[in-house]
Amino acid sequence: MLSLSELQSLSQTETGQLQLADIQSVKIDAGKPASERMESFLSQIKNPYCFLCGGVAVKIFFSENGKPLSEKLAEHFIRQKGK
Repeated sequence: MLSLSELQSLSQTETGQLQLADIQSVKIDAGKPASERMESFLSQIKNPYCFLCGGVAVKIFFSENGKPLSEKLAEHFIRQKGK
């Protein structure tokens, strides 16, 4: 499992600095415990902050003072419903 300092280092990586894994190729065994699923995901994706999705480079970051993810997702789906 990655340490907190390793995760922080990965979060600072730019998408052009490494070969990105495609998240669509990640396979997770739903029958395994959560900790094993997380380890499997991290070993396959290499960097959870930078990856490919359908050929598009994705970089994820979180704002220290931002809204919780659940609230942002709710806002997103409300906007999608209105379209």
